Amino acid sequence: MTSKGATLVEAVIIVSVISILTVTGLFSYQGWARRYRIESLTKELYSDLMKARVLSLQKKIRHYAVLEEKSYAIVEDSNDDGDPGDGDAMLPSFPRHTEFFVQKNGTGNMIFFQKEGLMSNSSTIRVKTSTDASELTTGADYDCMKVSATRIIMGRYDGRQCVPQ
Repeated sequence: MTSKGATLVEAVIIVSVISILTVTGLFSYQGWARRYRIESLTKELYSDLMKARVLSLQKKIRHYAVLEEKSYAIVEDSNDDGDPGDGDAMLPSFPRHTEFFVQKNGTGNMIFFQKEGLMSNSSTIRVKTSTDASELTTGADYDCMKVSATRIIMGRYDGRQCVPQ
């Protein structure tokens, strides 16, 4: 007996295999897309902090970054009094609202750039998917920054610290 078609069992098996591969691929894509967005936000924040540093050097005016839970802004100390918030000018295109949480360790939520381009306080900044303290890592290649007086280095949080990449 010669058969030129597929049986119902063969068709069900093929549809099942295709469904499993589709679902697996979809979950893989969603994880990749989330990691990509975290990495993009980290790089954008890094770029904006470097811009504030360069502006401090060029204009010889203090600048500072204000990090909120899901937004950040770069501000120019317009009246040059070193006191944030009293008549200072936020740079155009700020504040920037973020999809993820921006967290700074240490005291306060500001990073100050002196007229010489030096940062006044060392800290670590993390980009996280939640405010949950137990979140160890996001899986992104870059999800944190180490800020010191002279440098800003992007890295990956390993569960304890920001490790430069």
